Amino acid sequence: MPNILSFPGKLPEGTTYGGISGTMDFYATAAAIAGVQRPAHLVGEDLMPLLSGKAVTNPDKAHFWNTHGSQIIRWKQWRLVKFRDGSWRLYDIVGDPDKWSEEAARQRFFNAIQL
Repeated sequence: MPNILSFPGKLPEGTTYGGISGTMDFYATAAAIAGVQRPAHLVGEDLMPLLSGKAVTNPDKAHFWNTHGSQIIRWKQWRLVKFRDGSWRLYDIVGDPDKWSEEAARQRFFNAIQL
């Protein structure tokens, strides 16, 4: 999900970050900016080192989360969802951003990972 951030004096103007982030990262980042220890149950990563250029993105990092009874994995351009009814779907969110063709995504995924 695209986001726009402004933090004068902390984030360089016009900088873009191409990594993956989620809502949980904003809570962790806000806690770090505020200088408070985040609660133990809070998942997520402080994005300030990445946004400020003090760290680099790991292109192989995956995000995992649960929402409304579904479990989701996001890795690179792929999103794998296990729905609460037990069914699975694989989406190519770059090749098919509207997530219409799960079969086409599956074929592109297997083509991409073949050695």
